Amino acid sequence: MHLLLTIDFSETSRSAVPEAAALARKLGAKITLLHVVPNTLLVPVADLGVPPRTPRIWSQQWSNAEHRLAEVRPLLGDDLIVDTVVIDGENVAHTIATWARDHHADAIMMACHGRSGISRIAFGSVAEEVLRVSTTPVFLIPPRG
Repeated sequence: MHLLLTIDFSETSRSAVPEAAALARKLGAKITLLHVVPNTLLVPVADLGVPPRTPRIWSQQWSNAEHRLAEVRPLLGDDLIVDTVVIDGENVAHTIATWARDHHADAIMMACHGRSGISRIAFGSVAEEVLRVSTTPVFLIPPRG
């Protein structure tokens, strides 16, 4: 059994870690802890002081993601088999669904942020899109609080 746990390093996504660990223990599953670094080029629409994404910035994002995954890994416990993976892709949801399919994950686990209204329009819902495009079953962990 193989569970894919996605994380964007927000507190909401980190809240799915104990849920995934508990399910993995019950099922005897291994976990892949996955973070997607979006590979879209950031081009400022106006002079907002935001630099375009360069190879150096991309490399920093990748290294930061690897470091942060290493910090999250111990939260799953020493008794589980856990791989950490950083990948990139233009569309985060499609990248998650494709990775799960290509690596034979039995299920995707991810936290949903519970956005609505303007914030949902502005930020979208990766979880909702994963549900739409994935051929792998998806477990959504609701926000706490």
